[in-house]
Amino acid sequence: MTLGRTDISDEQIQNALAAAQAKEFTDKLDGGLDARILQGGKNLSGGQKQRLTIARALAQNPEIVILDDSSSALDYATDAKLRRSLKELPNVTAVIISQRANSIMHADKIIVLDDGKAVGIGTHAELLKNCEVYHEICATQYSEEELQQQEKEGALIKGYFGKWAKCRELTFEQQKRLIEEGRPYTLRLRSPGSEDKRITFVDLIKGKIEMPENIQDIVLLKTDSIPTYHFAHAVDDHFMRTTHVTRGDEWISSVPTHIQLFSVCGFKAPKYAHISPIMKEENGSKRKLSKRKDPE
Repeated sequence: MTLGRTDISDEQIQNALAAAQAKEFTDKLDGGLDARILQGGKNLSGGQKQRLTIARALAQNPEIVILDDSSSALDYATDAKLRRSLKELPNVTAVIISQRANSIMHADKIIVLDDGKAVGIGTHAELLKNCEVYHEICATQYSEEELQQQEKEGALIKGYFGKWAKCRELTFEQQKRLIEEGRPYTLRLRSPGSEDKRITFVDLIKGKIEMPENIQDIVLLKTDSIPTYHFAHAVDDHFMRTTHVTRGDEWISSVPTHIQLFSVCGFKAPKYAHISPIMKEENGSKRKLSKRKDPE
């Protein structure tokens, strides 16, 4: 926890563990703060390792903390508590990098990146109005109407799922009638996931990974009938007989969704290997290599 520093008190460590939502399990460890952690954290779950890593950073009393998809192995409720806790820390600027819109929507400033370039800067409300890319990302993850109601009720987990998925219980006849009336619609996955369940999969590069099961009713076909990446990945790779998928590690947080989608469709999920992004120098800066415009 101290990274070799001798000037960090037990109180600072306990405060850091509390802020990182780690005290609930560290207090139960045999030996408490003196508990032994095996090499590579093999005696901890994926979520526990992420929380300890965050706590270790916070114990250094930093002015800036960069969290790059650092809550991907946390369940949705713990992720929400962690973000709320970080926002309450005094004199700490948290830079959060995430694909989950609900992980960053309360940030003071959001920067939207598309193909390595900033296409929008502002608050959540501002970007919904002024940034097409951000609006599209949010539209595939939740309904604005449900989000407002969740905010009003103080819900920890936000998104389109469970009781918040207002169209979940519509019968086929009701759906057919609404479509025939000309109502705009999207096609969503009816997720069979549960908030208290977790999945484990083996990444061919990173090894065994444990993550919360997907509970969100993600969009499969948008209102313009264009499929989302999630749906295209499942259908295309199944019919192309793809057995192995190698992609950037920014997609690790989507694996539970993809495994669930393959299962619901009756398809065999491929094996995944997630790599660090391949970077390219351009005009004195670096950006991720683009399959669309880079000849490499």
